[in-house]
Amino acid sequence: MTDPKILEEVLAEADVLIRRRLKEHGIEFPHLVVAVTPDGQVIWHSNVSPDGLRSFGNDLINVADGL
Repeated sequence: MTDPKILEEVLAEADVLIRRRLKEHGIEFPHLVVAVTPDGQVIWHSNVSPDGLRSFGNDLINVADGL
């Protein structure tokens, strides 16, 4: 079993790195960093608005339905 606290820490580090590297290139946009544990728990970091997350969620539903 993967410890969710470890995944949270790793995703937080990845999020910081993504934000820093994009900013170095003058790029700032909403992004989402996600991991799913083997038991289906979702761990995420994001600077996406609630509306953006809803839209992304709908897109994920459509992708899942297409599988």
